[in-house]
Amino acid sequence: MEYAYRYRDQYPNGVIWLSADWDLDAQLADLAVKARWIAPESERRYVLDIARHRLRSVADCLIVCDQVQDPAALRDYLPEPAAATHVLITSNTGQPDYTAVLIAPLDPDAALRLLIETVGREPDGEAELDAARAITHTLGGLPLALELAGGQLAQGAQRFQDYLERLRQDRGQAAPERSDAELDSILRIGTGVYAEQPLLPAVLDALAWGGPAPMGRDLLAAMLGAQDGAELSAALDLGSALRIIRPVPGTTRYAMHGQVREVRRAQAPIAGRPDWAAQQCARVTAWFSARLDDPQQLPDFEAELDQLREWHDHAVECAPRLAARLTWLRIYVPLQRGQPQEIRRLLEQGLAEYKQHGCDDQALFACLHHDLAFALDALGDSKRALATAEQALAIRRGLFGDDHPDTARSLGNVANYAATLGDPLRALESTEQSLAIRRGLHGERHRDTAASLNNIATYTYALGNPSNTHSTWQARRSPSTVTSTASAIPIPPRRS
Repeated sequence: MEYAYRYRDQYPNGVIWLSADWDLDAQLADLAVKARWIAPESERRYVLDIARHRLRSVADCLIVCDQVQDPAALRDYLPEPAAATHVLITSNTGQPDYTAVLIAPLDPDAALRLLIETVGREPDGEAELDAARAITHTLGGLPLALELAGGQLAQGAQRFQDYLERLRQDRGQAAPERSDAELDSILRIGTGVYAEQPLLPAVLDALAWGGPAPMGRDLLAAMLGAQDGAELSAALDLGSALRIIRPVPGTTRYAMHGQVREVRRAQAPIAGRPDWAAQQCARVTAWFSARLDDPQQLPDFEAELDQLREWHDHAVECAPRLAARLTWLRIYVPLQRGQPQEIRRLLEQGLAEYKQHGCDDQALFACLHHDLAFALDALGDSKRALATAEQALAIRRGLFGDDHPDTARSLGNVANYAATLGDPLRALESTEQSLAIRRGLHGERHRDTAASLNNIATYTYALGNPSNTHSTWQARRSPSTVTSTASAIPIPPRRS
């Protein structure tokens, strides 16, 4: 941060800051819109392509990648070494491909200044000043530890001497081999302050056991079942004042430092609270499911991908019957990005989890097959796509009968894949069945009815009867809802 600030004028194309332990594609898509590399209304698949190209080709800029564990994960994002771009990474492990710049703890004077500035008041007298110096020495000059300690001193208006005594007592009881002993002690001392806001421990647990990326307030409230917005605000304000959570400027998102997150996990392990973990998995599932049918909420959905992945992993251990649904939910973003290979990978994983964990949600089972067929067809395997779509259709007919929109949708997909395989007669028959269902459900002036009419025209033409195609259009078309196309409209996966 200091380097980026001090030398920012040497980079006319700016500083690009990415967190390597968060979803890089989600960060890039957000950056592309905010930096106006692309119009906000552009399709998501183009947003990501343009953002990646810009990152790999931009010159005279500084790219910072924070918290790097595996540099290979950055390979498809960073410019070639010959480009006039500087790359700065931070990592807790050695990275042989980079020139190391070791960061030492703060010197005693700088550590004391940081502590006092965080507390917001000067020590009162020589004894208090000596205690403040002793606190910085006990915490080893580590900035994160000093910031947390300063937040606690400021919140409780405690004397430096009293805080030092509590810190020494707790450190004396801590396991000496722990590398995070300073943070462990500080967080234990802070538990007494949490009582001011009873919701704060739940906030900390949700952030600690969630993904590394910041979490939006809306998802956080859903996970906590927080009906009282004022109570949640008070808890978030106290957590921020204590420096244990950090609001992301200009947003309603909150983050927890990675080291704090690990210490909190150790202090409040999930293994001893399976019912709590299962409840959180269910609430996360409900939150994401509610956003599938609203394209305007795609950026919010995308921003929480790390949370979705993390709670999927917890579900495997604590709520295995939810694991397949959480995996299925993850295809929504690659679907918008136009990534059929990733969709296929996730859906095959979801089907394996469905069978492995004894899930009995037949509607989900149908969706997994329906969406997998879509991905297979996009990848050129239309024969397997047709067989998979037929499985989805059979499940939905068994669940819903012949008068349900999902049955109509599956019939439409069977028709589409049959046509791709050179069987327009079967495609026409399936589409006519789909049309009959949609007319009964929606009437004539509905986009699904229009899609079926359009496809009937296409398949009729393919069968060599263009005059009947023309009459179909003239008799059925509604100018406000139907536009003729040259080929059948592919039916995207059901998202509810």
